[in-house]
Amino acid sequence: MPHASALPGRVRLEGARFWTADPAHPWAQSLDIQDGRIAAVDAPARPDTPVITLPGTVVTPGLVDAHLHL
Repeated sequence: MPHASALPGRVRLEGARFWTADPAHPWAQSLDIQDGRIAAVDAPARPDTPVITLPGTVVTPGLVDAHLHL
């Protein structure tokens, strides 16, 4: 998948399981990204928004493991 900066202004990702890390709503079915940032989660589809389908995948937030082994 292209880097977010290479995507159109707004794009919709669907067809995957999206882990939101929100205890009240831990899993989502779709995610809208606008200008490289999450704009909507499980929102109604907009007809003018391109769709990228990610079948059979799980998407998680970027996880940074900042530790060092000496």
